[in-house]
Amino acid sequence: MSLESFSRLSQSIKDAAEATSIEAETKAQKDAALVVNSIGVQSTPKRGERPTAFSTAVNTLGDAIQAARGAKLAQAWDNKETETEQPAKSLAELLAESAQDSA
Repeated sequence: MSLESFSRLSQSIKDAAEATSIEAETKAQKDAALVVNSIGVQSTPKRGERPTAFSTAVNTLGDAIQAARGAKLAQAWDNKETETEQPAKSLAELLAESAQDSA
């Protein structure tokens, strides 16, 4: 919108706010509704961007990362479910396993 459009908009809103009688108030409400509703009409819609090779590559990479995260998360949930079925190990058993792993 240009500066002229904003000045007309602000003047219309100011005029609508200064209504004194019921008749003027209803006219002002209609004017204000017209001003508010016409804001979207006056603006021109943006053109859609053309996808570049870089943006296409970035989107492909992003989709691949998202799919990998989803697969990793699903695998983590599966592992968590199988871990809950095993009985809890004592501290001595955990220490013995860590000693075997390091040797």
